[in-house]
Amino acid sequence: MIRDLAEFPGPAQEITADVLAVCSADLGGVIQLCGSLEKREADLLGHYDRPLQITHGYVSAALRTSPTVSVPEVLKQALRRDYDGAIIVSSSKVCRLPRCALIPPCQR
Repeated sequence: MIRDLAEFPGPAQEITADVLAVCSADLGGVIQLCGSLEKREADLLGHYDRPLQITHGYVSAALRTSPTVSVPEVLKQALRRDYDGAIIVSSSKVCRLPRCALIPPCQR
């Protein structure tokens, strides 16, 4: 078991959710993970009784799979999946942001 993330033998970008979940170091109260609706990578935290708190990457993962996917629909599904946490959406292109504003009110 890793007691301090400084002990991790590989590069920082290889620290995955499963490494964080079993790490005995104080990680703070929040873990941010990249996730997708298809692979559900962030579900791993549930195996360690940790809730989804901050997730991101849903839109980019969906667009890699299907370039014509409905962004509002992806965000609606992500919000249903992680209704107690925060979903981060960002873009380096302002022209992409209006499609994020088209999300209808979410019902649990």
